[in-house]
Amino acid sequence: MKKWYKNQKVIIPLFIVLGLFIIIGTSYALWQITLQQTDTNVITTGCLKLTLTEETDAINLIDVSPTSDEDGKKLMPYTFTIENTCTTDTNYVINLETISTGDKILADNYVKAYLISNTNQLFLDKLLTKHINEEKVITDATSAYKLYQGTLGNKEKKQFSLRLWLDEDTSAIDEVMNATWQGKVTITANYINNNNTTSETAVSYIQRIAPSDDSLVDDETVDHNIRYIGANPSNYVNFNGELWRIIGVMNNVKTSEDDVGESRLKIIKATPYGEAVKFAESDSITDWNNSSIKVLLNSTYLDTLNSDKDMISDTLWQPGSKMQENTYKPNNDANGILSKIGLMSTTDYGYATSGGTTTTRDVCLATKFKNWNSSDVSSDCKDNNYLYSSLYDKWTLDSYPGYIVPVTLYINGVHIVSATGEIQSLASTSSMSIFPVVHLNTNVKFTSGDGSIDNPYQLSL
Repeated sequence: MKKWYKNQKVIIPLFIVLGLFIIIGTSYALWQITLQQTDTNVITTGCLKLTLTEETDAINLIDVSPTSDEDGKKLMPYTFTIENTCTTDTNYVINLETISTGDKILADNYVKAYLISNTNQLFLDKLLTKHINEEKVITDATSAYKLYQGTLGNKEKKQFSLRLWLDEDTSAIDEVMNATWQGKVTITANYINNNNTTSETAVSYIQRIAPSDDSLVDDETVDHNIRYIGANPSNYVNFNGELWRIIGVMNNVKTSEDDVGESRLKIIKATPYGEAVKFAESDSITDWNNSSIKVLLNSTYLDTLNSDKDMISDTLWQPGSKMQENTYKPNNDANGILSKIGLMSTTDYGYATSGGTTTTRDVCLATKFKNWNSSDVSSDCKDNNYLYSSLYDKWTLDSYPGYIVPVTLYINGVHIVSATGEIQSLASTSSMSIFPVVHLNTNVKFTSGDGSIDNPYQLSL
């Protein structure tokens, strides 16, 4: 097996859309990335006009070997902005398309791509077959990889930064040495009919209306999910012939640990499936993977659903293990568990508040959930939260490693949203209500409705 030495060389010039050329070439000297573009690229279709403008000079990385993700993320990026200059909303897709030519071509799977917008990670992976987009822009491209898809509102612009490097697991074998990889970044866009929700996916629709809807907010986590907030927002949807509520558009939802996350609509049943259900048959079981509720929801309950079950996406659920005294945080501190149906998280509950005039949303989110029914805050936090109900104690996905109540010591527990509005932790054999939660497939659309309880959104594939 050959090893990498300082005098070896990889060259990546980058070519965006019509003018920025990406070449990765390997030899025995140095690693180098160069990006060159002199003009702004414009894509125009009818009244739709999308402009692409580069924001930085060429990237030059010298004397670098195959690179770890940690170091690759620190490389000087190529930064560009796309802008919708018309009053028509548009969906867009960013591809990285391979156009390699020459006597010896470097295989795509050695190339690592990292795309971000602001601090939000949109893509980080090697160019693998699972990312292939069959809809190529460049006719002669050998393959196209979808880095990201999204929506731009009228007159909206968005900045992206792209970094490329040779994956750190690349060995100095013959197929890599003195090989070349070439490609282009392409952007395609299509028109959204603002007067008809049926022309766009449910995810795109929520993304589009969010800037003008006070009940939809960016949760300001690393994933920048869009969530409904307030006591009674217009987030009702008809699913399985029942009323459900939209929690929001969750970004970076995965179906496996190695999967690239996608944006999916997350919904919760408006009424309980069961009102006195044990989380598990033993207090020693507090993890979602081994809970009896997981089995119940993904077998018995799933079998009762009508054809709408075809809209449900497999999901890698991320239950958290949180100390009761902790404040809110995203549930990304545990291994994912694959299933179709889950429960809400404590994060879902906390972020759904809009706060009020006495206690603002910021104060609510800065207050420990266990204190939401204390004198520390007013009732604004729970009363202005559609996921709260004084009628039910609700199980969540999140476990708790231990807590003490008078007389009894519980080594393990599971978090609930109590009927008094705060987060509590109880033994797994306690009987609580369960409200099923699912993520919908990316191609689900709204066909009618306005989200009100009397006129909920109607869904279709």
